[in-house]
Amino acid sequence: MNISHLTSKTYNSKDANNAFANSPGMFVKGVEASQIFNYITMEDEKGLLSYLKSQIKPLEIMPMQCQRKFTCLAYSAYRNNTDCFKILFEYAAKYENYFSLLNKDCTLEFWSNMRTGDSFTALHFAARHGNYTML
Repeated sequence: MNISHLTSKTYNSKDANNAFANSPGMFVKGVEASQIFNYITMEDEKGLLSYLKSQIKPLEIMPMQCQRKFTCLAYSAYRNNTDCFKILFEYAAKYENYFSLLNKDCTLEFWSNMRTGDSFTALHFAARHGNYTML
């Protein structure tokens, strides 16, 4: 499979509240998911970290997906954004026990191996970029 067709331009909007400001053709359900995908798109690692820390209760980031079935972890790997990837992975690791009580499929292993609509995982994207830190 060729993943070169997944490349897309990003909007120049820094509006994390806009549900459709991620990338052309990308739609995300929910304000929280939209904001997380926007932080990744805009390469705003500080904003992402601040947003996650500001939440009263842990955000269930593992099931969040865009319409193309990218999880936020896979999307950060696709965008080759190591800092966002680390922030999301460490956040999920911190709350993994809490998430798994809500949904048995919410484990780091399951999340890391979730496939996009084109059957790619975060690992595929990290390997494509030669990003050994993500791998």
